[in-house]
Amino acid sequence: MKIKEDKRSFSLMFRGCSFLEVYEAGVVKALQDLSPEILKSASKIYGISSGSIVAAFAACECDIDEMQQYFYNTGKLFFSTLLTARGKVLLAVKDALNKFLPANAHQLASGKLHIILTRLRDWNCVTVSEFASKEDIIQAVLCSCFIPLCFGFIPPLYHGVRYIDGEFSMWKTNFVSQTTITVSALAGEFDICPRDCPVPFFIFQIVDWILRISEQNLYRIQCLFRCPSAKVCEQLYHDGYQDAVSFLHRLNAFGIKYLPEDFTLSLHKESCQKGEGTPHRKPGTGVPCSRATDSQDIAKENTASICSADELEE
Repeated sequence: MKIKEDKRSFSLMFRGCSFLEVYEAGVVKALQDLSPEILKSASKIYGISSGSIVAAFAACECDIDEMQQYFYNTGKLFFSTLLTARGKVLLAVKDALNKFLPANAHQLASGKLHIILTRLRDWNCVTVSEFASKEDIIQAVLCSCFIPLCFGFIPPLYHGVRYIDGEFSMWKTNFVSQTTITVSALAGEFDICPRDCPVPFFIFQIVDWILRISEQNLYRIQCLFRCPSAKVCEQLYHDGYQDAVSFLHRLNAFGIKYLPEDFTLSLHKESCQKGEGTPHRKPGTGVPCSRATDSQDIAKENTASICSADELEE
C-alpha cells in the first residue's frame, strides 16, 4: 500500500472473516478515535462478505462500540457454529443494520461504500456502490454475506437477481492496488492484520488469499466456523485496535501524518501468550504488515447502481 502525501486518493478494503469481524470492528474504532480523516478521505470503502458489515458502518460513521456489543450479546444467545446457526446469523446482521445505520445511510454511503457480491447465475464478481435507500444497503450486505448451505439453499435477491458471498468470486478480479489499505482478521499479506509471534511459519495461498500458517492463525481459521468466547472476542477487538494504531505509526514514520503529533502509545516488541486457546497480545504491541503491489488500480468510479467487475477494469 502506498499513499502519496500530496494526493491522498486511496481506498480501504475489509475482507470477509465470519465471526472474526469483531477484529475489523476494532480497526475501524481505532481509525474513528485517532484518525477520522483516514475514513472520511478514503475514496472507496470496499466490503466483502462479513467485511461488508464493518464497511457499511465505517462509511456511515456509526458507533462501532455499540455495534460490537450488540453482535456479541445477540451471538452468545444462539450462535455456536456457522453450520448450526443457519439463517439466525443473517437475521442478526439484518437487525443490527436496521438498528445502527442512520435513516440517510444511502446518502452517506453512495459512491463511497462498495459492496462486492458474487452473481449466482454466472459466478461473476459484481460491485454495488449506489444505493436508493437504507434497505438497499442492508439487502446488498445480506447478499454479500450469504454462504450457500450454511445459511440455506436459496440465496437472497438484490434488485431481482440472486447473489452469494462476495469472496467466492474475488479470484476473478483484483480490487487491490498500490493505494488500497487491506484489512483482515487473519494474519497474512495485508496492511492491517494480526502479527503473530516470530516463530517459523508457512505461507499458504488460497486463490487471492496469502495467509500465514501458524498456531495462532490456525486457531483464527477455526473461529471462522465457531463463534469464539466473550474473552476471545474482547481480545480480538483489542488486537484490531492495536494493529490499526501500529499501522498509523508506520505511516507517520514515512512522513504521512494521520496521528496527532502529541499522540503517544508505547509499542513493544511482539509478545504473545497463550490462553483460552487463542493468541493474546500485551497492550501496545504490533507492527503493521504492509502489502505492496505493482499492479495498477483497475477500479474506476462507476455511476451505475450495479457494475460487473469486468466493467470496472481499465
